[in-house]
Amino acid sequence: MRLLITGATGLVGRHVAKAALDEGHQVTVLVRDASRLRPDIKDRAVVLQGPLDQQGVVPQGTEAVLNCAGVLSTSRKAGFWDGNVFGPRSLYRDSRRAGVSAFVHLSSMGVYGLATAPHIREDTPVETHPQWRGGYTASKLDGDRLLLAESEEGGPALSLLRPPVVYGEGVPLPLGRLGRPIPGGMALVAGRGGTSMPLIYAGNLAAAVLAAAQRRSKGVFNLVDDASQTQRQYLKMLRKVQVGTPRPLFMPMVALILPAALLDRGLGLARRSSHIAYRLRRNLSSLRVDDSRARSELAYRPRHALEEALRLTCAGETRGAA
Repeated sequence: MRLLITGATGLVGRHVAKAALDEGHQVTVLVRDASRLRPDIKDRAVVLQGPLDQQGVVPQGTEAVLNCAGVLSTSRKAGFWDGNVFGPRSLYRDSRRAGVSAFVHLSSMGVYGLATAPHIREDTPVETHPQWRGGYTASKLDGDRLLLAESEEGGPALSLLRPPVVYGEGVPLPLGRLGRPIPGGMALVAGRGGTSMPLIYAGNLAAAVLAAAQRRSKGVFNLVDDASQTQRQYLKMLRKVQVGTPRPLFMPMVALILPAALLDRGLGLARRSSHIAYRLRRNLSSLRVDDSRARSELAYRPRHALEEALRLTCAGETRGAA
């Protein structure tokens, strides 16, 4: 296929670009700074430099656009909306004008709200208070809504992929949910050992991105490597693979929520908006991800099991989905 891939200097985008090139696809990458491209991508792909909202950025003849670009953090609040909302919408519109048949967009599992059901499915209600969760969540949710609205007016088949925390080479591995090292070779880990730990390796996610493009899939797809994985299982494997990983000290959610609620109240009395307790409840909810739709319609199966993926990450090897 003739592919346009954005965000190829980032963790997921470089895995997608390398996997696509290894599979023999004709790849064009769109990046803001071409000097940050890895040589194994730069030497084999056509390189375009510029923003997502550049008019006519999608080359004629492109069959699929894989949008792996996004803003995770920024000093400007408007930067979230530029990168996660208006940029993707402009790119989709340009894809429509270029006659592209498939558009794959990386969303986030963070757009879901506090759920009461035991599993997070594609029809799980999205966050009703995105502003309480911060600019990233709010902008990703707005971006999803705008893209879905654009697709209803015609254009490429739109796939919204919603992964949990993505890990891979060059990114520090998480010490559980909200884990932080403390003196004594320990790590304070929020939640219990049996709390779910949904993760996906960047190389596995790359395979799902390419599958969605090749199948011209439509709709929302949740993705996870192992829906049943707990914090204890993950950290046990991490300690096996990575020498020096601190031993976990699990903190039950109630021990964190109560102080957070008191802090919220104090800040509220000082007329300062704060929703720390709400964010903790959302981030520590032990819900399992239902990825059955992706497994059925995208034939998604993780190509790298947890131990292998952690070893690849620790070794700094970038093998993508090969």
